[in-house]
Amino acid sequence: MSLTPEQKNARLTERINRNREEIKRLERQKAQTKRAERNHRLIVSAATIEAVASERGYGQFEIGESVARKMAEAYFDSLEGGNQAASSPTEGLVPQ
Repeated sequence: MSLTPEQKNARLTERINRNREEIKRLERQKAQTKRAERNHRLIVSAATIEAVASERGYGQFEIGESVARKMAEAYFDSLEGGNQAASSPTEGLVPQ
């Protein structure tokens, strides 16, 4: 028995709606994955900075927002030719 045009239309609409829902789910999953990957890179970067600090004798060094800001500013200042009046990259750090 053949489907009526209304039944065919209803099934097609249902499939379209399912596909839309799946696309939305995949887009959310993609955004979550991208966020997770960025967070992972940030964690690995901070851990690397702390490891280098430890290797250089800054035993209990922990990177926080203010230290990260100072480090970033010092780094980008050095790339831009440096602001000679800027504080040194190790200012505020005390070897342990």
